[in-house]
Amino acid sequence: MKTHELKTVNPWFSDMWNGEKDFEVRKDDREFLKGDILWLREYIPNALRDVANNCLILTGGNPYTGRELLCHVKYILRAGVFVGLNPCYCCMGIEILQQRLVKKNEVKLSRTN
Repeated sequence: MKTHELKTVNPWFSDMWNGEKDFEVRKDDREFLKGDILWLREYIPNALRDVANNCLILTGGNPYTGRELLCHVKYILRAGVFVGLNPCYCCMGIEILQQRLVKKNEVKLSRTN
């Protein structure tokens, strides 16, 4: 079992945070396995277009909002098994184990696997 730290942008992060989305589609470049943990961190790129409000949000400094999800990978659908999935991607069924709000100035310790 591995823990994968992943940046996640909106609206997908908020949909998971709110319990509306229970899957994650990712580039299949990390050898994801059933039973792995996804450490999803809400991320705002330096310049992000807000399509709903037709404006550009500019951020500086720490691009992480502090919202994080720890998720258990329950199922993995890979290309080759499902025709409609891009060959470089996988779709993972996930279960949210923990929601947490981390203060932006809190120091994070490196984790080891």
